[in-house]
This record gives sequence, C-alpha cells and structure tokens, in this order.
Amino acid sequence: MQNKLAKLLSYILHPIFMPLWMTAMLFYFYDFALLINEKGMWFILGFIFVFSICLPLLWIWFMYKVGIVKSLQMPAREERRLPYLMMLFINLGLLYSFSEVMKVGGMVSASFAGISLVLLVLNFSNVFFKISAHSTSITGLLGIFLAEIVCYGLKSYHSFYLMMVLLIISGFVMSSRLLLKVHTLKQVWYGAFFGFVSGFLGVYLFNVLRG
Repeated sequence: MQNKLAKLLSYILHPIFMPLWMTAMLFYFYDFALLINEKGMWFILGFIFVFSICLPLLWIWFMYKVGIVKSLQMPAREERRLPYLMMLFINLGLLYSFSEVMKVGGMVSASFAGISLVLLVLNFSNVFFKISAHSTSITGLLGIFLAEIVCYGLKSYHSFYLMMVLLIISGFVMSSRLLLKVHTLKQVWYGAFFGFVSGFLGVYLFNVLRG
C-alpha cells in the first residue's frame, strides 16, 4: 500500500508537471497581486500544458519507440540527458514568451526564470552524477516561491500556507523516492539542496537583472 501511494505521488509530482503546478499555485495564492483576468490565467495554463508537458512526453515516447531510451522511467543517467535538455529549452522559451512577448507580469516570468535555472543545474549535475530530479524540482518550487515572497513583499497568510504546503509535499516526495528505492539518501538530499538554491537564485537574479 505504501509503495502504491509513493508511486502515485511520484507520478503526480513528476518534474515534467512542475511548471504547470507552479503556475497554478501562483494564480491560486497570489491572484490578487497579478494583473491577469481569469480567461488569461486559463490561457496561460493551457499554453504551459501543451509546451511543457505534451511536447516532452511525445519526445520521450518517440525516443522509447526508436530505442534511444530503454524504459520510459529512464533510470540510467545517460538516458535522461536529451529529455532534460529539451525541458530546459522549452522552459527558456516559455520564459521568453511570458516576459518579452506576452508581457504577463514579473511574478510569472520570474517563476520561469527560477525553474529554468533549476533545470540548468539538473542538466549540469546529470553529466557528472545522478541526483533525484523529483527532489530537485519540488524543492525548486520552494526556493522559487520563497524568493517571490522576498522580492515582491508577499508577506501574508497566503504565503505562510503556501510555504507550509510545499514543505509538507517536499517531505512526502523525498520520502517516496527513498521508499521506492530509486535513489539513495545522498541523491535525494543533493537534489533537494540544488533545487532549493537554484530556484531561489533564479527568481532573485531575474529581479536584480530586470531592475
């Protein structure tokens, strides 16, 4: 039963879904701080769903069919390189689209700067050693939202609830990876550290550079 719950949690909170969950949480907790109407929010979520989820999944399925990867779970570090790289470029494209083309606001764009840096660190670390992508991505969200709170002065009960929710979810995700024995304790904690730091720095540096 525990293994089934751990697998379900790992699927729901797979790194590929993080841009969508991140944006949905941003809209839910901070709709009052965003100059985006409900129709615009749904458009943005749909846009993210197509480009950050559907395209990578199709690419991974194609790689599996032609034999580039042996398993859709891609347990081998070498098999993850192309999918990770594709996810990085897609999220950089989303960052550019939101900040320069759609101009949807600083918080949305800054969030994608954060997640892009998380993916850059994940790509770099994957060249040398294996870390937990699940831990990296979920704590990346923790770092991203903490930086949003600091940079945009979002000191409210919304922020408190959001951080508590993310802390609890992070604990569950990290525990599930250990329970399923797909990562060592070191890989999980390294992923958590790199994810949190890169997520925070991505948002913070974006705001510094944008002035």
